[in-house]
Amino acid sequence: MYCDATASDANHIQKQLSVLEQVALRVFNRTKDAQKLGAASVDLTRTELNTIRKFLFVMKYRKQGFWQKYNRPSLAEYVGVDRPDVTSFMRRRGFKKPVEMWLWP
Repeated sequence: MYCDATASDANHIQKQLSVLEQVALRVFNRTKDAQKLGAASVDLTRTELNTIRKFLFVMKYRKQGFWQKYNRPSLAEYVGVDRPDVTSFMRRRGFKKPVEMWLWP
């Protein structure tokens, strides 16, 4: 789902997601450990909170349905209520296929 055949490293996106997942897991584990010890609350730094937000955002869009939505050979085959916005975004970025948006950093 995240292979970018146009990049020199086709798995660069998956590698970035892996790093984000590892950092988020550390925060989740610290929170879980505190809960096991009976802590009433857990203090998170702004960085930790932002990491969790990023992770949850990515996980929402990491579903197969979103991949299928954008995995089209051309804009002509893209179907969605957001088609005007997608068309505008693709033109601004110089994308030829909707899948390029999916892989865009």
